[in-house]
Amino acid sequence: MKTARQYEVLAKTRYLSALLRGGVRPERLCLHKTLLPADSSLDAADCPAGGRDGLNQWLADGITEERPKRVLDLGCGFGATLFALARRMEGQFVGLTQSAFLVKTAASLAEKEGRANELTFHEGEFALLSTLGSFDAIVAVESLSYFDELAEAARLLGEALRPKGSLWIVDDWLRKPLPEEHTDVRGLCETWGRRRLHTAEELEAAFAGKGFQLVENRDLTPQVPALRASASPRSGWLRLAARRLPGRQLRSLAAAYLGGFHLDRLYAASLMEYRFSHYVLP
Repeated sequence: MKTARQYEVLAKTRYLSALLRGGVRPERLCLHKTLLPADSSLDAADCPAGGRDGLNQWLADGITEERPKRVLDLGCGFGATLFALARRMEGQFVGLTQSAFLVKTAASLAEKEGRANELTFHEGEFALLSTLGSFDAIVAVESLSYFDELAEAARLLGEALRPKGSLWIVDDWLRKPLPEEHTDVRGLCETWGRRRLHTAEELEAAFAGKGFQLVENRDLTPQVPALRASASPRSGWLRLAARRLPGRQLRSLAAAYLGGFHLDRLYAASLMEYRFSHYVLP
């Protein structure tokens, strides 16, 4: 429930920010990282563009090449990736999220664009996936890492994918195992309601074990904004706010930002990677 509550309050904060900055549109409502443009160490043609919506457009470009008829976004947020797909191709696009506010807002945006018949959104835990039918492609941006057991995630996704279906994952993974008592591992887990953090190797092993074939891995870490490894004065205020602010929503918001602080420190210490993984299910 902590994760769902945090996404609800983060979603409302993002919505208000977009409203104040010029209007509510899917591309202004992304909840995932804002990436930097590709630097000289990367082939910019093969990487997402910088900015909040660059990753959505990049994923939509790749998925569109496969011409799937039915696509799921697991942990869809406001549906920005699905909107990018629907603007490129015909099909059925389904989003699943734990936030009622996200579902209501995304459905309203689809109605305004005249795409209510193409884009549908559902509220519920990821286990609800088994009730949504089968898909030709599934995309998961910063959502799979919340699973306690990646083998269970692979099982659910394998059952939801049609033969020859594809899976597109972008997420934060540890570069190597770290002890649970590591300051930032513990802090991230406590504030974001996780039991543990996974490595990229664990991801690969879990999906290989369920018959998925890896098509491509790409390290997008160089596009994650440079971050400080040292403690920031704001972290103390965030800890205090997460405990003492009046109202559960305000405490959840402070805890969400505090978890982001711990994630930033892991990236700054080169202990975390932002990886794109493309799988197919034979």
